Amino acid sequence: MASTENGEDRRYPVAEVTRFATDVFVAVGMSREHAGWLADNLIDADLHGVNTHGVVRIPGYISQFTRGDIDPKASVVLSEKSVASALVDGGGTFGAIAGTQAMEWGIEAAARTGIAMVGAKNVAHFGAAGYFARLAAAHGMIGIAMTNTPPAVATTGGIDGRLGNNPLAIAAPGPDNFSLDVAMSVVSRGRVKLTADAGLPIPEGWAIDSDGHPTTDGAAALDGSLLPFGGYKGAGLALAVEILAAALTGAQLTQQAKPSGLTATANQGGGTAGGGSVTIGHLFLVIDPRIFRPLEDVEQDIHQIVDYVKDSRTLPGEKVIIAGQREAELVAERESSGIPLSAAVVASLDDVAATLGVAAVKPGA
Repeated sequence: MASTENGEDRRYPVAEVTRFATDVFVAVGMSREHAGWLADNLIDADLHGVNTHGVVRIPGYISQFTRGDIDPKASVVLSEKSVASALVDGGGTFGAIAGTQAMEWGIEAAARTGIAMVGAKNVAHFGAAGYFARLAAAHGMIGIAMTNTPPAVATTGGIDGRLGNNPLAIAAPGPDNFSLDVAMSVVSRGRVKLTADAGLPIPEGWAIDSDGHPTTDGAAALDGSLLPFGGYKGAGLALAVEILAAALTGAQLTQQAKPSGLTATANQGGGTAGGGSVTIGHLFLVIDPRIFRPLEDVEQDIHQIVDYVKDSRTLPGEKVIIAGQREAELVAERESSGIPLSAAVVASLDDVAATLGVAAVKPGA
């Protein structure tokens, strides 16, 4: 049983969910180190409330391993191009593995040079972009992370999904926890799928059907295209990320990539769901503020900026929201009380556990 009597999701201790995810990935052949990185990436998403990129992805990831789309023993090769730049070839592994190694190198290089850039190619699903940017922020640096994705988003005036939703994340150091993580679509395909799976309509403005008509039907939206946030602006940013994450790094372009994981079975308008590669490209930037000023001075100015914004008058019943602060509060709450998982998600994880001979994930007391 995975839900409480009043229908709310049950809570699962972070350590237990981490144990389960790590054991699952080890069971399919990953090293324990790589399995731990992949588990941390997914659990970090759940802690931050990005449930579309959390442990709900495990069954899809396992399917990719068993189909042979992903090699659990893939090797990541990092080639230094200069003292401040490097290129990673992920060998087809997940972004959590290649991205973690890329950011570790970037953080070390930025400590020496003030700024570092790492590209990545031949890497599968990225996970939540904010995870990578926050790795730099935890070291007192500014982190920027982005990725291209399979086609899913219609451009301005178009019907077919010819753009990726191409997330971009920026995180800054300091107690204000500034962390912005945005996709270039109004919402992710994962959120559309989870809403549709729950039997609920999606809000108008999220997507269009395969004929270009606005739709509130999640299944029709998955067969059609997502809409870019901000119209022309979001579509332009999606193209910019494509240039930086794919054209610059030599990675697979959006039109060469096929959907995988949570939405792999859906037909993306204009995409290549029946062929292509599950791999894409990423770009990471790490900036050490000390290149210009003492870190404490930069953090103090960030704090002043945030305080000024938060001091705004508010609409009735509303409060000012700063990117990253609500998520930081959620992390603290979930680290204490556990990660909420629905009965449906737990059932799918139980199936994985039974198939691989791994102990099922257990709820808290």
